[in-house]
Amino acid sequence: MRLSFDSEANSLRYNPAAGVCRQIPELFALRETGLRIIGKHVRTDDIRARTTAPMINFNLPNRLTLSRIVIVPVIVGLLMCPGRWTCLVASLLFVAAGLTDLMDGRLARQNNQITNLGKFLDPLADKILVNSVLIMLVGNGWVPGWAAVIIICRDVMVMGLRAIAADEGMVIAADVYGKLKTVLQIVALVPLIVHYDTFGIPVHSLGMIVLYISLALTVFSGYNYFATFYRTWRGRPAG
Repeated sequence: MRLSFDSEANSLRYNPAAGVCRQIPELFALRETGLRIIGKHVRTDDIRARTTAPMINFNLPNRLTLSRIVIVPVIVGLLMCPGRWTCLVASLLFVAAGLTDLMDGRLARQNNQITNLGKFLDPLADKILVNSVLIMLVGNGWVPGWAAVIIICRDVMVMGLRAIAADEGMVIAADVYGKLKTVLQIVALVPLIVHYDTFGIPVHSLGMIVLYISLALTVFSGYNYFATFYRTWRGRPAG
């Protein structure tokens, strides 16, 4: 397509000498890319706006997600010095981090601020938060190691599966079982972090009960992801 630059109009001017009929489809093709076409002009400021737009957008939802990652070393540091008060503070920080998990997605949807960075960071932040706390609880002898192994291995396998699916052009969205599993894990970890009996309530025992329930959902949801991938893969047209 033949275009000449018009410095006064700050635009690319269409050259009709190239043949109007043959060039019209290309004008429509440019329109499909989102560039603004006025008469026979393509505004260059549209081109600059699209090419100079920031690749990473640190909007409020993404900052909330990042805060969930930043708070992990603080929680880990508190659990390295286990005591009634340090565990209580760690549990409060963990609850605050869990609340950001609810807020970032809701804000992104309400304000139309869903970004690729957010899609990448949100599940990553959840896994860093939950798995880091699990490892610390195992180190303190408050959670059996085999339970942490099941949760961490399942997360790694699902992340690998999603990478393979993306390479094949498929999207495996989080299902209700996966979301419920995450909620139960967070609910279980709060009393497990507190650990010490509070007001005569055996909070650690209650946390272990919820953790075992979440383990069952962890295994089932992991199986469901692989089954969904297999069904989707088998249903694709050959070639």
